[in-house]
Amino acid sequence: MQHLGRFKFAVLLGAAMLVIATTGRTALPEGTSPKMSINVVSYNIKHGAGMDGRLDLSRSANVLEALKPDLVALQEIDNTCTRSGGKNQAAELGKALGMHHAFGKFMDFQGGEYGLAVLSRYPILKTVRHTSYLPAPNHAAHSKSK
Repeated sequence: MQHLGRFKFAVLLGAAMLVIATTGRTALPEGTSPKMSINVVSYNIKHGAGMDGRLDLSRSANVLEALKPDLVALQEIDNTCTRSGGKNQAAELGKALGMHHAFGKFMDFQGGEYGLAVLSRYPILKTVRHTSYLPAPNHAAHSKSK
């Protein structure tokens, strides 16, 4: 499981770098130096459910707003799934925060899609979804020999 967590982080970092790379210099706000800092946040929103199990996407928006991010990598986000009221969560969070959004499907789920998303203060000029599969673990190599 820890390996999968590292893989997710690598994918999200790659997505963040892609967004930064594709925004280009023309996307910088007027009067902004190219040597500026960017506040990047990675957040597992658990489809908008809080630690109390209550589904409330506005709480996730409030958490993110307080962090003042320029770029957000979101995990476990729903797109039109039954459990989250059929909402496009990336679009809703983007609108609430005044950010651009892009969603990447991991799998079909409850009549919609489940996956990852990126929010950006800067325009997202292009999105590309790459699919990569990890090889199944070699169980024989991991078992103890007697």
